[in-house]
Amino acid sequence: MRDKRKEVLCLEGRGVRMEEIQPCYFEQVIRWRNDTELNHFLNQPWILTMEKERAWYEKYLNDPTQGFLIMVDKKDGTPFGTLGWTDMDFERRQCISGRLLLGNPAYRNSGQLLESFFLHSDYLYQFVDCMYAHIGVKNRKALHINRLLGFHPNEAEIQYPAELFVKGNHARPQVEYMRMRQEYECIKKEKFAGVLDILYEE
Repeated sequence: MRDKRKEVLCLEGRGVRMEEIQPCYFEQVIRWRNDTELNHFLNQPWILTMEKERAWYEKYLNDPTQGFLIMVDKKDGTPFGTLGWTDMDFERRQCISGRLLLGNPAYRNSGQLLESFFLHSDYLYQFVDCMYAHIGVKNRKALHINRLLGFHPNEAEIQYPAELFVKGNHARPQVEYMRMRQEYECIKKEKFAGVLDILYEE
């Protein structure tokens, strides 16, 4: 089991670096998650403070079931968003993909953002065969991008029924999406082969 205090996860791509959350990123994450233009669909019904972030981080360091990564532009070191996972189950080989927050809208259609999705998935599919995601039924952007990346509604037994509503609030329903490893490999090869080359062209 990885010791998060001694071995900080870092995923390197061509144009993006995904670094595990560390205290140096706390202020940035707090600013993003408290921004009303960004946090509309977050499962966070409170104002995030430095005190709350530090308390969460101490628990995070001792929790092998979750990951929280910062997306950083390798060209100039600019952090621009977050991505991660929860509920990692090594025996059942599944987890929940989430924590997507694009803090800098300039990266919305960038190669760095797309490559982040690939790095994230390539890493997780070493340990899981299926990834799940829970998306607000009104969150059209998140629904679109997840479908684009090969996720689809789970039509079998719901794996995480507690996630079908944000914090149990029935006014905020969510749908459970899923994607098998084979589906990801297929969509990556058939739809995205060569796309990063185009996006990274200057």
